[in-house]
Amino acid sequence: MTSLCRAAALGVLGAVCSLSGCIASNVVADQDRRVVDPVGTLRFAPATQRQIPGLFESVEIRGAAAASLWKVYYLFEDTGRYAAAALVATEQGMKFQVLDGTWRLEPEGLVLDDTEPSPVDVAPDHLRLRSARGVVILRRSVLR
Repeated sequence: MTSLCRAAALGVLGAVCSLSGCIASNVVADQDRRVVDPVGTLRFAPATQRQIPGLFESVEIRGAAAASLWKVYYLFEDTGRYAAAALVATEQGMKFQVLDGTWRLEPEGLVLDDTEPSPVDVAPDHLRLRSARGVVILRRSVLR
């Protein structure tokens, strides 16, 4: 019985190996093999007051913040209000933390409530928030 199973397995392996010779071997051009990092190609500039309102979701989190921060959503209203939700890894497991309050843009950066200003930059449909704990890049999203 064992030799019969082994023969069947070798027959399947032989069939697969013989079929692989029918697939054409192609070489993909170097530029087509590279991983495209759309965030890495963005050109950021300092934000203006008019560029901040909208709904944004994180697409990249770097630095110490990335150890516990998995996803972030911000809704900045043009009235100066904001709401935020962050998916955070805690000792008890994953949980959402939510915040809301007021925002304003000062020459030194974005101020949420009465915190210290954080530098904020924009690129087409993106915001970059920077702090001592890391960098969060957010992409403009649509409320549905």
